[in-house]
Amino acid sequence: MRFVGLVCFLLILLATISKARQVCPDPNAHCDCSNLMAGEITCTSLTQLPSGLYNNITSLSLDRNFIGPVLIKPHVNRLSNLSLTELILSKNKIEAVEEGCFDPLNLLETLDLSENPIQALSDNSFRGLKSLKYLFMSSTKLITLPSRVFETVPVLLEVDLEDGQLTTVGIEFTTLGRIATILLARNKINHIDRSAFSGLSSLTHLSLFGNKLHYPQSSWVRDINRNNGTVELDRRATGFAAYPNPWLCCSQASLYYHYLLSLSRSLRSYDQLNIACSWPIQFSGRLISSLNEIELNLVPVPITQPQQQPHRLQ
Repeated sequence: MRFVGLVCFLLILLATISKARQVCPDPNAHCDCSNLMAGEITCTSLTQLPSGLYNNITSLSLDRNFIGPVLIKPHVNRLSNLSLTELILSKNKIEAVEEGCFDPLNLLETLDLSENPIQALSDNSFRGLKSLKYLFMSSTKLITLPSRVFETVPVLLEVDLEDGQLTTVGIEFTTLGRIATILLARNKINHIDRSAFSGLSSLTHLSLFGNKLHYPQSSWVRDINRNNGTVELDRRATGFAAYPNPWLCCSQASLYYHYLLSLSRSLRSYDQLNIACSWPIQFSGRLISSLNEIELNLVPVPITQPQQQPHRLQ
C-alpha cells in the first residue's frame, strides 16, 4: 500500500510540473506552451527571435533573453504568421532598431522595449505598427527622439520613457492626437519646446519630475489642465521634494507664476503645478506661489545655472 501511495504521489507531482511548464515542441523547446490555449507563449535562453510558432499566438513574452544588439526586419519576419497583439522584448541587450523592422506586426497593440541600451531611433523605427496603443521604453540610452518618430503610430495612447538619458523634448509628440499618458520622469531633460505638448486634446497624464528643468512653461500644462488631468513636475515626499527639478525662481519664471496664480486654489492642478524653488538660495524650498511679484522680478536670470541644492519644502 505504501508503494502504491508513493507511485500516486509521483504521478500527481509529475502532472503538476507538466501543467506548470509545458515545453513547446522543437524548434522552440526553450518556450513555455502552458498557456497556448490562451494564445500566450514565454521563451527563455534565446539569442534570436523564435520561428515556427503557432499562428494563434497573440502574446509573446521574450524578456530577459539575448536578442540584441540590433533588432532587424528579417528576424522580426519570423513572427509575421502570428496574430500578435502583445510583444515583450525588455532586457534583451538591444542597442538599435532597424527601420521598418516592425512592418509585419500591424496588429500589435503593446510593445515593450524597456531596459534595453537603445541609443538611437529613426523616423521609421515604428513603421507598420498602425494598431500600437502602448509603448514601453523606460531605462534606455536614448538622448533625443527624432521629430517624426511617432507619426507612424497614430493611435498610441501611452508612451513610457522614464528613467532614461533624454536631454531635450521637441515636437515629436504633437502628432499623437489620441495620446493620454506621456511619462518622462527621471531623465536628464533640461529643455522642452514651448509647443511640445500643445494640441494634445486627449492628454491627461504627464510626468516630468526628476529632470534638470529650470524654467517652467505654462504652455506645457495648459491643455492638460483643460482636460482635468494629472501633471507631475515635482514628486514630493513628506517634508522633502523627493524627485525635484532645479527650478530657478527668477524673473524668467514670472509668466508661469502668473499662470499658476490665475488657477483656482481649489483645483487639484494648483498643487500639482506649485513648484518648489531651488534658486536663489534665499527662496530654496519655498513654493513659487508663496513669493510675491516684486521678489520674483528682483532676481535676474543667472548667467550660469546654479548647482541644485537639496531642500526642505516650506
